[in-house]
Amino acid sequence: MLGKQQLLSGLKEWSFTQIEQTILKDKNFNEADLLAIVNDYDSLKTIHQQAISLLYRYFNPKREWKTSQTPLLEMYYAVSKAGHVLGLSGLIQFQVGTTQYRFDPEGEYSSVSLQYITEHLALYNQKHPSGVCEAITEAYQFSLSLSHASTNHYHEIAGKFFANHYQAGKLVYLSSGWYKHGIGIALYGDYLIYCNRGQAGDQRFGCKVFRIKDKSKINQEFFNKIGTWHFKSATELHNLLSTVIDFDSPTLKFRCKGQRHGTCAYVNAKSIVEALIVMIQAGPYSSKAELDEAYNTEYKRKKYKCFTSFVRDLEIDELIVSMFYAQNIELLHFYAHLAKEIIRQHHGKGRGYIKDNEEIKRAYNFYHRIPDKVKRLMDNDHSFAQIMRELKVQYEKISCTSTDNLSKWPHVEYVRGYETHHRYKVNIDNGHIVSINDNPTPKMRFSFRQARELISVFG
Repeated sequence: MLGKQQLLSGLKEWSFTQIEQTILKDKNFNEADLLAIVNDYDSLKTIHQQAISLLYRYFNPKREWKTSQTPLLEMYYAVSKAGHVLGLSGLIQFQVGTTQYRFDPEGEYSSVSLQYITEHLALYNQKHPSGVCEAITEAYQFSLSLSHASTNHYHEIAGKFFANHYQAGKLVYLSSGWYKHGIGIALYGDYLIYCNRGQAGDQRFGCKVFRIKDKSKINQEFFNKIGTWHFKSATELHNLLSTVIDFDSPTLKFRCKGQRHGTCAYVNAKSIVEALIVMIQAGPYSSKAELDEAYNTEYKRKKYKCFTSFVRDLEIDELIVSMFYAQNIELLHFYAHLAKEIIRQHHGKGRGYIKDNEEIKRAYNFYHRIPDKVKRLMDNDHSFAQIMRELKVQYEKISCTSTDNLSKWPHVEYVRGYETHHRYKVNIDNGHIVSINDNPTPKMRFSFRQARELISVFG
């Protein structure tokens, strides 16, 4: 049995494989010792990010809505997830007592980014089921099942399964890349889709579709090579891809803005979804004319934009629920600083663009949904208070034309639960559920489905 100090030393010095073996398989340690280590910031900050990700999964095999027994691990998880999904730059740092806390929202392993986007696709397909979304979700789930958790690598057997999948005419998605940069690659019938909004990518058309010129080379060996991050540069990977496509002659190009944050593996896995929506509707062996027709049908990007808005709203919902359950003083300060950075970096530019207006509304509603125990800490920041005053003016300017204002007045709905005929009192304010039978709840946007989900917890 390892002692606490031996365990801490091992977490600092062991390889990831050794940590996996010790924590997930051998378990020859006292769990109280491990819990003490992960709840001590000075100890935890000496451990590699890869090990921290594994430790989070060990204590939180699934995301549960309750007071966390590992608040520091929750901070690492929340800053990574929010940084990826919403896009954040710069450290999240704050001080409680004599301890200075620092968390970096940028940079994550491709398997973690793949897990985030796969979860989003599955939830979106539950809410908006369609054959297109189901096919994309299945491809991402298959890819995730072959990836090695908390790494940039796939299992050694992955190439064989990817090749079989592709040869059966199914959509295949892989995270790929080179040193410190991740991209997205998909293969579907006659086509290869390449998405790179960052390093060595096209800053106007980050996602491109190419016709495969030699499908005989799309085999197990090919997948084994592109499904690794052992490439030293973009040139190495591009040289390999050039054996099956002509990089100078894309069949379709999708406009994407350049990558702004250090979240390459996530943004490319997300952006490629737009191209996959078109490809699946056109079919795996479609002609150029059929591809163009599918592309023109999706020209306004309605399906893709609906998905990306859903993803951002989902992340905000998760943060609101996490804040509701937060009790630890350090965790409350963390969420206050994280929320301020989200609003600072994503409150629109006031230019009247659709995306700006969406950011203004999302940021304003986010602030007003935050529990008072966190909001009080935020309001002590005078520079942030000025941002909120300006945001309020912008929000009211947008909202004055809204036809949905009546639903925002405080009112009560009576809703039956999933498993009972009993009717529950649901208090609603500003379009959000605030309590069930007068028991406070996280402020979630009202729908009868959302009300029933909260009833199952708070009813």
